Amino acid sequence: MPTVNEGLVEEAIAHQINLAKYSNGVVQRIIRVLNRSDGRLVEAIRSVLERLSPESFTTERLESLLGSMRAANGQAFAQVGATLNSELLAFVDYEASYLAKILRAALPVQVSVAAVSVEQVYTAALARPFQGALLKGFLADLEADRAKRVRMTIAQGYVESKTTDEIVRELITATGNTYSNPPANYYRIAKDPHHSRQIQLR
Repeated sequence: MPTVNEGLVEEAIAHQINLAKYSNGVVQRIIRVLNRSDGRLVEAIRSVLERLSPESFTTERLESLLGSMRAANGQAFAQVGATLNSELLAFVDYEASYLAKILRAALPVQVSVAAVSVEQVYTAALARPFQGALLKGFLADLEADRAKRVRMTIAQGYVESKTTDEIVRELITATGNTYSNPPANYYRIAKDPHHSRQIQLR
C-alpha cells in the first residue's frame, strides 16, 4: 500500500498530465476564435485595398483607411480576452476545490484543510506576469502587433506592385521565420496548433 506521500506524488503526476491536455484544449478553443475572425479581417483588408489605388497610395492615406481593419482586429482580441477570462474562472474554481479535496482524501486522519477563495486565486493569476506582461497587457500588445504587421505587409505590397489577392494571400498564408516574414508571427500562432501548444505549455 503506498504511503501518503507516494499517493500524493502519483496524483500530482496524473494531474499534470490532465493539465497538459486541458491546456491543449484551451489553445484549440482560442485558435477557433481567431480563425473565425479571419473572414472579417480579410473583408476589411480587401475593402481598404479596393479604395487605395497605387497612384493614391501614401502612408497617411493607408492609415486613414485602416479603421475597419482595426475594428475587426480589436473585436477578435476582445473575444479572445473574454474566452480566456471564462476559462480562467472555471479553472480556478476547479483547482481550488480539487487541491483541498485531494489533501483531505490522502491524510489518514480528519483534519481541517483551509482552501483559498476562488476570488483570491483569480486576482493573483491576473496580477502574475505572463511572458513579462500582465494578461490584459499581453493581449493588447498582441493586438497592436498584429495590426502593425498587417499595415507593414500592405505597404510593402504596394511598394512591390503586388495585386490585392497577392497581398491578402500573403497575410493569410504567411509561413516561415517570424522575423524575416512579419505576417507569420500572428498567423503561425493561429494556424499551427502544434506551435500554439508549445507557446502555451512553456
